[in-house]
Amino acid sequence: MFINMSLINIGEFLPIEFRGMSFLTVIFIIILIIGGRSVYLLLKQEVDRINEQMKKNIKDFNEQIDDTNKKVDLLSKKVDETNSDLTIIKVHVAKTHEAVEWIKRYLYKGNKD
Repeated sequence: MFINMSLINIGEFLPIEFRGMSFLTVIFIIILIIGGRSVYLLLKQEVDRINEQMKKNIKDFNEQIDDTNKKVDLLSKKVDETNSDLTIIKVHVAKTHEAVEWIKRYLYKGNKD
């Protein structure tokens, strides 16, 4: 008896606009809720897939940046070494030029400085 009374009186606890709903309206609302949930899950799955793809792309991009930075560092090191080598060559050229000038003076003028 308690169960039957609770089923009969359940309408009293619903808002006024829900008391006069037909069976088809209730089924339509249930279908809308299930469909909305399905669409939500599909959209959530798509957003998760896009997020994973973005994370993968960002990781690949960061690896490319790291590789480029390593290459730039190597090139900078090579340029520094080349500049150092050029400085050494300039010193040798200057010394050679001084030696040539000294030889010219000695041979042509007989002066030893």
